[in-house]
Amino acid sequence: MVDPLRYCGGAKELDKFLETLRSNFASHQHLFPTGDPDQVKYAVSFLDTWNNHPDTTQRQTENTDPSEWASDLREAKDPCLENFELFANKLQKIYGDKDRRLNSATKAMQEYQQLPNESVRIYANRLKAIWRRAGWSLITHEVVLYDMAWAGLRHALNTKVRPWISSGKDRFDTLDQLFDCAAPSEFKPDDKKPGGQQQQQRPAGESQKGGDKKRNFRPSISEPAENTSGSSTNSGGNSKSGKSIKSSRGSRANLSPALWLSKEAYESRKANRPCTRCSSGDHKTYLCTKYGKTNPPEQNSSNSGSGYDGKQIKRQKSLDTQQQKN
Repeated sequence: MVDPLRYCGGAKELDKFLETLRSNFASHQHLFPTGDPDQVKYAVSFLDTWNNHPDTTQRQTENTDPSEWASDLREAKDPCLENFELFANKLQKIYGDKDRRLNSATKAMQEYQQLPNESVRIYANRLKAIWRRAGWSLITHEVVLYDMAWAGLRHALNTKVRPWISSGKDRFDTLDQLFDCAAPSEFKPDDKKPGGQQQQQRPAGESQKGGDKKRNFRPSISEPAENTSGSSTNSGGNSKSGKSIKSSRGSRANLSPALWLSKEAYESRKANRPCTRCSSGDHKTYLCTKYGKTNPPEQNSSNSGSGYDGKQIKRQKSLDTQQQKN
């Protein structure tokens, strides 16, 4: 049997003190052969003074010491010394919180909703603790407490656990069954991804290697086609094709710049020939292998003194860029 801590005063400490006493009386009845008188003597032996209270702020109180109050009862031969429940009631009137039930009931009505980051188990324990302090029995008041707990659960949990209610009923059989069903539901992932897209799972027989094949190399349509005719689907052929395309790009980058044209000449060449650099008809401007990109007059000495202004230069650059996109 575990003895209670010595009671030095205080409403919170009194509840725990009486709860421990009643638990010892129920589990060790053989230690109290005469019943209530022995139980009261056992309880009185643990009454102490305010000066020994664990909370230092409570030591300066002017209330009567519990041990002194018990001495007054013995001197007066009070009838509560023969009845433990009568003794506990008198102890509650002197040292208990008279408004404890009212305050607990108010708190239960204000804090019945589940907090955003609160799990179902913690929510259930918090509710039951408040109900006990308010004096609400989980047996006699279970219907009302069930409705309160159902209304306090998050709406998403209510939606998940509702299909688990037995057919033809509007609630679970007990309050504990409600919490037991709601607890695993809050951690169960949804069957669908956000947006209504189903989760795609890999078949059990499909290997990782077969499901993650690399995509074969496909050269851009803007690149020369002579290097892609003999390419194979394996990685070796793709590597050779990619190297030839890179080398083709590098060779065009080393070409001498094309001659800067006037606006009228450029428009005339563009209308008649695909390539505005060399006037060829078998390729576009950005695929020209004879001349490179045209430089503005200030960067090309061959075009010095041409008399082009900044707007014409900017327009020429824009037209070259548009040709590359097409």
